Amino acid sequence: KDTLILIDQGLGVAPISEFVLAMLEAEGTKEAVIHCVQTHFHQDHIAGLRANELLFRRGITMRFYSPDLGLFRTTTETMTPGESVMQQVLESQFRESYWPVTIEKLDEIGARREHISFVPSQTLQIDDISVKTIPLAHPGGCSGFRFEIPGVGAIVIATDYEPPDEPEADVVEFFDGAQLLLADIQYRDDEYEGTRKIGQFAMSRRGWGHGTPNRTL
Repeated sequence: KDTLILIDQGLGVAPISEFVLAMLEAEGTKEAVIHCVQTHFHQDHIAGLRANELLFRRGITMRFYSPDLGLFRTTTETMTPGESVMQQVLESQFRESYWPVTIEKLDEIGARREHISFVPSQTLQIDDISVKTIPLAHPGGCSGFRFEIPGVGAIVIATDYEPPDEPEADVVEFFDGAQLLLADIQYRDDEYEGTRKIGQFAMSRRGWGHGTPNRTL
């Protein structure tokens, strides 16, 4: 319907943001809320922030949902009280040392930004969509999402997940009955175990945070 949900901020966000803006323009919509759900904060999932045209448009509200993965409690880094991880990520990405458009300039020319933090296992509500979350095994942590859409069913997103040798009952239940499952099956089994080369190298990918078709499904 009128609910726009954007998952992660990888490099693919550039054409997606162009598509969303073109759609809003075609519909004559001058103001919109974009719900930006974040699975985790590895570089390949935030590298597209500066190319996201939605951040630069007045009339747009970017509502970021950031998982609390406990990152700042287990390292020497500190987190500013009251700030979500995505707030810190944005401030680091839009800093003059690395990028000419600072967060202050973004405030002058761009969209409004709102931040909601959650702990994976909590349930979020986005308009009439119930969004269940679950912690997934991945270095640094990752949140999976199950979007319960009225009249449609469930869509499950599990972008980065390394299943253990024995299936996890809570994850199996989380996946079960979904109309659509987007899951991590990055390696073949022999690539994962290190008996088959990827390029010139054969090495185990255990502990790298990704699955295989047989392990995941």
